[in-house]
Amino acid sequence: MTSLYTRFKLPRDSSEYQDVATKFQQTAGGSVAILNIERVQNPHLYQVYQLRKEKMDKDNGGNNERQLFHGTNPDSVTKINAQGFNRSFAGVNAMSLPAIKLPRESSEYQDVATKFQQTAGGSVAIVNIERIQNPHLYQVYQLRKEKMDKDNGGNNERAAVPWNKPGQCDQDKC
Repeated sequence: MTSLYTRFKLPRDSSEYQDVATKFQQTAGGSVAILNIERVQNPHLYQVYQLRKEKMDKDNGGNNERQLFHGTNPDSVTKINAQGFNRSFAGVNAMSLPAIKLPRESSEYQDVATKFQQTAGGSVAIVNIERIQNPHLYQVYQLRKEKMDKDNGGNNERAAVPWNKPGQCDQDKC
């Protein structure tokens, strides 16, 4: 059986590796050790994504896409590579990664809590913070949900969050 996708380990000195590493470090706060970065190519999923993106660009103009990082359980990697993301991979899988609970008085906890409060607007109670050890992360290209809801005839009551221009980062989010 032929594989639906191909994985390529990126050389550390390649521009693609450097671009992804820089964006991730900006998101993570700049001090995370990166073990390796792979590009996953799934032609079928890419074509579906490109068709959707082209339609949204035509209907709504540009700036319909952003890049995020998403952690997942190592057991889900093969499924995500073959099928793409879906809601069953959100939340539960990221929680099953090996993690260390940080003590509230640690400087690492305080740094993360401060950064999170700034990002969330200061209105969120933080129960605990865990440092995830050796996670599997994906750089995800997300189409703008507000515009997808509109395209699908949905009634989206959430306020649209302004996005940055392509290639710009806002605080810790790219």
